[in-house]
Amino acid sequence: MIEKQQEMTDRKIWISGEVQADVGDPFKKATHPVEAALNRLLQGVPFGGKVEDWTFIAIIRQEDHPYYDEVVRKSAKGKTLEFRLKIPHEEFSSASPDGQIRLILQALSRSVMLMGKLGISVEAQNALQTALFRAEQELTGPSRRT
Repeated sequence: MIEKQQEMTDRKIWISGEVQADVGDPFKKATHPVEAALNRLLQGVPFGGKVEDWTFIAIIRQEDHPYYDEVVRKSAKGKTLEFRLKIPHEEFSSASPDGQIRLILQALSRSVMLMGKLGISVEAQNALQTALFRAEQELTGPSRRT
């Protein structure tokens, strides 16, 4: 129980999705290693100000609908950055597992670029982009295929 509580307090990023059922399992398989790698790589990396965590919700749907608009916001208390960003369904469903990881990382990179609108410094954004690059190298790079 204590280990689980520690894991929750160490979490810097939380990834979820509003995805169609046909890509649900591949999405889960792609996001779990991404989330784990980023939470490890982001330890000690400050967002700045009161911000403590980053929430990313991927939207992967065949048909566009106003209920699934993109969202970029900071929580009322200013502790959480929330991003709901679209990933093209056809691209995701036809991608290899590594390609699906890359699409998620690209959407996360886009969320970092949007953080400036929420008052996150360029330095913090650069540190986050570096973590994304390292995660991509770890999860899809040639050294993984040994």
